[in-house]
Amino acid sequence: MKPIARVLLSLLLLATPVLALEKQPASDYHARRVHLSQTLNGGVAVLFANEEPLTDFDPFRQDSDFYYLTGWTEPGAALLIQAPSGGDALHPARGYREILFLPTRNLRNERYTGPKLDAASPNVTHLTGIAEVQPMTALPSVLGSLIRADRSLERNLWSEPDMPQARALSGWLATTLGMDTTPELRKVRTLTPALRAIKD
Repeated sequence: MKPIARVLLSLLLLATPVLALEKQPASDYHARRVHLSQTLNGGVAVLFANEEPLTDFDPFRQDSDFYYLTGWTEPGAALLIQAPSGGDALHPARGYREILFLPTRNLRNERYTGPKLDAASPNVTHLTGIAEVQPMTALPSVLGSLIRADRSLERNLWSEPDMPQARALSGWLATTLGMDTTPELRKVRTLTPALRAIKD
């Protein structure tokens, strides 16, 4: 190997760890999710991970807010955070709840991407550091059941209204729950900058 090539290879190997996302303890991500729940005014937030790039030439990079809250580096996931609520005569009390929704594994793609986790993977809650893990297909029904139990949540849903996944979820809720209009999603990204300003 020529000396110049050896130097370039050494620089590349040294730079690679710098570009990687730094994983912190699961307790740090959990504390961030709990902190976010305290800003939801008793509501529910749904955040989406970035999707797999359409071409092999585009590297995948996780959505920064999603990574900040989960430490999860794989595409196609969603996170639901339910804020605790004391309840009243009309609305039931709710405790804090967090659910990571993972897409179903594609064994054919995994020949090229390497093995992935899904909700059926052994020890998945320990590996993800999130209390509850369900398949992505369960997200609409889980959110729908929360709203059926407390219809005030129709006005207290937080997500990313500009994302196609959020718009599809909102439309599904309107259709299945008999809403006159699609629920207006509050912008969860108005809450995350203040959280991220507090450094660990």
